Amino acid sequence: MTYAIIVIYAIICLFLIGIILIQQRTRGGLSSVLGGGGGAAETIFGSSGIAPVVTKATAVLGGLFVIFSFVMIFITSPRRYIPFEKKQKELQKQLQAPIPQVPAEPQPPEGGK
Repeated sequence: MTYAIIVIYAIICLFLIGIILIQQRTRGGLSSVLGGGGGAAETIFGSSGIAPVVTKATAVLGGLFVIFSFVMIFITSPRRYIPFEKKQKELQKQLQAPIPQVPAEPQPPEGGK
């Protein structure tokens, strides 16, 4: 599932780059590819041209970019928190474990002098 989200995120990024490059000519984009100030763009997108469609697409893709950024942060980050109940049980187990006894006096080596 993580790989699918990464692929979708990459596609959104590419579309966002493309839609930004197709902004209106006054903004320095590549809108001349789709007809610049009219012509083919008016025929395809209506009398108002491509500007409203590009603006809406930019907003939608920008929103998806932000949403998928947060989703990827959540999915790829390691789980660093421990629920309180689980932590409490671990502490109780540690307290109930027998404490190993250390000999009070050092033992002489066996079979030696």
